[in-house]
Amino acid sequence: MRFRIFRGLYYVNRLVRRNAGSLYYIYLLTVLVEAAGVAVGLFSTRYITNLITAVAMGEPPQYRVLILLLVATGIIYVIATIRKIILEHIRLKIRFVFDRSLCENVSALKWEYFEDYATSNKINSINEKSYDCIMRMFEHTYHYLLYILSSIVFSYFLLLFHWMIMVLYLGILIVSIYFSDKVFASNYTIWDAVLPLKKQQKYFVSVATDVNTHQEYQSNRLFSFLSQKWEALDHVIYGQEMRIYRRYEIVMQISRLIMNLPYFAMIIVTCYHVIHGRFDVGFLVMSFNLFNQVVNLFGQIESDLHQDQEDAGFVLDYFDMLSWEKEDDARHAGISESIQFKQVSYRYPQSERYAVKAIDMTAGFHEKIAIVGKNGSGKTTFALLLSSLIDKIENGQILLDGQEIERVPVARHDIACLFQDFEQYHMTIRENIKIGRKDCKITEEEIYALLQKVGLEEYVSTLPKGIDTLLGQLEDGGVWLSKGQWQRLAIARLMANEDARIWILDEPTASLDPLSEIEVYNLIMNVAQDKMVFFISHRLGFAKQVNRILLFCDGKIIGDSTHDSLLEEEHYREMFKSQESWYA
Repeated sequence: MRFRIFRGLYYVNRLVRRNAGSLYYIYLLTVLVEAAGVAVGLFSTRYITNLITAVAMGEPPQYRVLILLLVATGIIYVIATIRKIILEHIRLKIRFVFDRSLCENVSALKWEYFEDYATSNKINSINEKSYDCIMRMFEHTYHYLLYILSSIVFSYFLLLFHWMIMVLYLGILIVSIYFSDKVFASNYTIWDAVLPLKKQQKYFVSVATDVNTHQEYQSNRLFSFLSQKWEALDHVIYGQEMRIYRRYEIVMQISRLIMNLPYFAMIIVTCYHVIHGRFDVGFLVMSFNLFNQVVNLFGQIESDLHQDQEDAGFVLDYFDMLSWEKEDDARHAGISESIQFKQVSYRYPQSERYAVKAIDMTAGFHEKIAIVGKNGSGKTTFALLLSSLIDKIENGQILLDGQEIERVPVARHDIACLFQDFEQYHMTIRENIKIGRKDCKITEEEIYALLQKVGLEEYVSTLPKGIDTLLGQLEDGGVWLSKGQWQRLAIARLMANEDARIWILDEPTASLDPLSEIEVYNLIMNVAQDKMVFFISHRLGFAKQVNRILLFCDGKIIGDSTHDSLLEEEHYREMFKSQESWYA
């Protein structure tokens, strides 16, 4: 367990040194001044006490040493202030590096990490705790250096009593840390179990406070139901956190009690020697100060070690995550002919049921293909396989232009997706469309042309800032779009990706009225004439327009033909007829 602390301290200091540069070394070097301050403080206590005693007895005061001590104290205070400012600089630098690194690495992780419960929760715990743990362990690096130097200072003064005093304190420290170590070793494990519960609890709170869910939350009076779930989680979290804090306080207080035993013994011995004239009164006052600092020092060492033992787990999780397998984003020459699935089967981690089973399918360019079926039939999993988000298929092959892909992301540059739960980016309209293009370079004329194609140009032209209007509520004055407008904007963002030769659209008209739905489907069919397009939808009204329809049922493709041919298949005919009656 101690080795884990050393590993954590090594990684943390390497991170800060690489990103804070000279500030790192300056910060750690200030420990020399603070250690000198410990010696100055002890010497000042003895000197000032004796000076006051001498003046009270009528002796002339000696101010020269006093002035030197005051100057030294002032310098130490100034440097301590500078150290705090440097630490804040380092905090801000590492905060930026941590957030950027986390986003960059998580964005490149393979999709399997998010599907797996353990790694998904680990990503959440890294986001929630790792930065604070990194900075705490870095500050503790300074503490440990200070403890070493302070111990040298204290040893000098303690040796004025007897060398056995040092041996006694060292023995007590080792024994105390050894026995308390077993208690604190499990704290990381407890926190690891608590964080997923906190994630669930945070979600239930967000349902009430998020602008996208509050309307339904309020109108359906969900408070009573969700608050019960929140309170049930809170009861478990409360018990686990109290378990951690209770262990911590009990062990720390017992340790402090043990370490205070030599303190009381030395106070009695010192008073005895002062009474008999071996030491002066200043030495007695200094001894009180010294013994308090020694006790505090050993208590702080133990406290920091225990905290680092807990924090090291989250620190190492972060650095471990940096080494997780990433997607290969190397540019591919491009798909020019076809995508082929040969007996492809896939099931999600921790699931015994296959989401798709033995799928055979070939799609050529310029084809427009509808993917239909009931909920849970495998449509979304098939879309994830198409969009290269899943690459560890259990059985079968996925072929691009007749060649098996060993690393699916080779096709990523050729694919653009619009999922049903698309993100509503709280940025300007211009930025919402810019991010759809790989290099984010797009002219104002191109943006307005895309807005015109999706039917938003007229609305945007009425806004005071036009395409530079901020959407959402991150800042004052932000505009909130309707669901249909958000969806049209998402389609414009999809169209901005000129490199994409394959479009995958999951319920692209879910938030649109019937007339707008027809407009959007006609729009997509017109602008995507040179692309391969997969439509995933429950609505079959557009089915006559596509070249082929893939009918899914229980993870299998049970139909692959045109609309007219599939009407002879009972499963498809039943779905189509049930929807046809809506518009009759």
